[in-house]
Amino acid sequence: MIKSKKKSKTDIMKRIIQNGVKVHKYQNRQERELNFSKELKGYEEQTQKNEERKVKQKEEQKKKRVFYY
Repeated sequence: MIKSKKKSKTDIMKRIIQNGVKVHKYQNRQERELNFSKELKGYEEQTQKNEERKVKQKEEQKKKRVFYY
C-alpha cells in the first residue's frame, strides 16, 4: 500500500509561490498586449492622417497653375 504523503508547510508554501509567479506572468502578458494594442491603434491613426494629408496636397497641387517657360 502506498501511503499518501501529508503536505508539509514547505510544500504548501512552494505551491503558493508558484501560483503567485503564474499570476504575475499572466498580468505581465496582459500589460504587454494592452501596450501593443495602444501602439497599433496610434500607428493606424497616424497612417490615416498621413494619407489624408497626401490627398490634400494633391488637390492643392492640381488647383495651382503651372507655367512653363
